[in-house]
Amino acid sequence: MLTACDLNPENFRYNGCPCQRIDANGRLPFADASFDFVCSIEVVEHLEDQFAFVRELFRVVKPGGRVIITTPNVLNINSRIRTLVCGFPLLFNPLKPGESTAGGAVHASTGHIHPVAYYFLDYQFRQAGFNEVNFHFDRLKRSAYGWMLLLSPIRLYGRHRFHRNLKREKLDGGPAIPHLNSMHMLAARTVIVEGVRAS
Repeated sequence: MLTACDLNPENFRYNGCPCQRIDANGRLPFADASFDFVCSIEVVEHLEDQFAFVRELFRVVKPGGRVIITTPNVLNINSRIRTLVCGFPLLFNPLKPGESTAGGAVHASTGHIHPVAYYFLDYQFRQAGFNEVNFHFDRLKRSAYGWMLLLSPIRLYGRHRFHRNLKREKLDGGPAIPHLNSMHMLAARTVIVEGVRAS
């Protein structure tokens, strides 16, 4: 059975599938192991406690089930350059002073209050208990390829220094590390993280 939920269910328009109101900042209103598949589209960057949210997704998915989260890819090269220039990744902006972040109601920045990079999402999934974590991408931005070419000496030097430091400090960094500067990571607008719960 297909179930939908949203902070603003009145914006959900799909005939035959009711949508219930939830606040993803708290406990989800579903029993343990309720779903074979759970999909969270552009939600996690609106939340104050991302670790708690991923644990909730793990709780409601059945053993052998899958959870998918999508979020703006703050590691694409355009976003890295914007962060260098103005201190904010793409799709994230200054917040209005005193405006509440509860329920993702920060309209000044389209509700984006908590940028999260792929590495930390991977870590959150593994901490929650997922035994397998994979990543995928949506469309690749053409403008990124020009920046990659222009900045390739800096990228290659920086990657070499980073991996040398990891080796010196005897840190393997985890399975996400090799992907952080891949061509797809540097060009994709959205990162899609998939977690599989052991049967």
